[in-house]
Amino acid sequence: MATLLAASVAGLWAATPAAAASDLWTTITYGRVSFRVPASWPVIDLATSPNACIRFDRPGVFLGRQEQQPACPAWLVGRTNAVYVQPLDGRSVGRARFSKHSTPINGEPTFRGEGTETGGSLIAAFPRLGVLATVSFGVDRALSERILASFRRAPGAAPLRQTKLPKPARTPRRAAAPSGTGAIYTGEGFDTCAAPSTDSMNAWLASDMRSVGVYIGGINRGCDQPNLTSSWVVAVEGQGWNLVPIYVGLQAPCSGFTNRIITSKATTEGSDAADDAAAQAALIGLTPGDPIYFDMESYDDSNTSCVTGVLNFISAWVGELHVKGYIAGMYGGAASGMRDEAAIYQDPDYNTLDDIWNAHWDGVHGVFGDPYFSDTVWPDHQRLHQYAGGHSEKWGGVTINIDSDYDDGAVACSYVGTGIVPPSPSAANAPGAIGTAGPRFDAYDLKAGGTIEHASWTCPPGWSDTENLGGTLKSGPAAASMVEGTDQEVFAEGTDLSLQENVQSANGT
Repeated sequence: MATLLAASVAGLWAATPAAAASDLWTTITYGRVSFRVPASWPVIDLATSPNACIRFDRPGVFLGRQEQQPACPAWLVGRTNAVYVQPLDGRSVGRARFSKHSTPINGEPTFRGEGTETGGSLIAAFPRLGVLATVSFGVDRALSERILASFRRAPGAAPLRQTKLPKPARTPRRAAAPSGTGAIYTGEGFDTCAAPSTDSMNAWLASDMRSVGVYIGGINRGCDQPNLTSSWVVAVEGQGWNLVPIYVGLQAPCSGFTNRIITSKATTEGSDAADDAAAQAALIGLTPGDPIYFDMESYDDSNTSCVTGVLNFISAWVGELHVKGYIAGMYGGAASGMRDEAAIYQDPDYNTLDDIWNAHWDGVHGVFGDPYFSDTVWPDHQRLHQYAGGHSEKWGGVTINIDSDYDDGAVACSYVGTGIVPPSPSAANAPGAIGTAGPRFDAYDLKAGGTIEHASWTCPPGWSDTENLGGTLKSGPAAASMVEGTDQEVFAEGTDLSLQENVQSANGT
């Protein structure tokens, strides 16, 4: 519990600037730790406000762990100075890659999150104090450094004995996406600022939506993501959801956001954003072959210099993501980012986006026919369409504020292997299925008549129609089961669960 609590969260949010030189400061105590922040900042204790949205687009302090569905709007872009302090354990330590060596703050062992500054956050773990601190910043990094430097053991608090980081919680391995291809999903979906809980995602299976856009990082990401972990990814993919990873970094030079592209540095900034996006994707178990969509909000595309900055930035984003092995996408307004990218489609001077996500709130449940750019660009299952902005929907008894999407493009989706092959449609007739796990899972079953039946586990999860391959299933190595003098095809289970095939003609070849 905090010693300073907000009496009225809604009322305290009004007019709270990040900090001025003359601002008074106050001390916050949470568990074993105390730290200082500007006195004007509201303080929200998640134990008493469990549905509060942990947001970094305005100043504030959040304390505790979010266990319930956050009441976040669908869209929050922009970042300033704010603080989130939560318990340090195997669950929270997975939020960053940490330095191997402690850099003490006020005598306390401290492990800093590595590479988090590109995403607009200072992250520090304090093992003896039992807390993980995230201090966000927009343009005023110095203020966040000052706040972090104030963290110390609270007066009278007994330190914990641990001086090392806790081990991250064990997570089932997620099968890697096929490099350069990605899974294609066609159908309804939604995106929202903060990833819903796994219980909420399960409840929303009552809808016809099967894709969810999640913000994985970026200096302009407005919401924290307490639910978005590698365990969450495994769980929701196992429920049947396709993920649309979103990275919201620097915005157009002529936009109204604080953190903007500098046109003269756009190429370097775009490449840096891709590096950070790949790192953030890896933290939650996404792999090369999955897509990442850059969120480029609307801007004035009559401003030539501004457009140049955006195009150079996105070209570098695409190029560097390709180096990392990811599919490079972009979300943008139909009348700005989409139109400008379409104008240079397959221009050899730029790296072309693999997929686009068009924001045009026209209510059309489809991906073609937009008046701002041609249907001839990105024609082959390479489009997503956000057709409605922020609104609330309720499914399975759970209400979430969302944007609505129709997808026909690349998503992150994987069958997560557990060492047990899922049964195929003819499993009742089979001694077991064999195959290889991955985004496409091929299984082969022995039918009652001795022939082989084949089916594929596809993404999103589901079995394809089966086909009869013929042949005979043997338990040993395929070659050892061949009989001389006949035309034959023999299948056998390999030690790696693969299906071995051996075809032999009557003459022995």
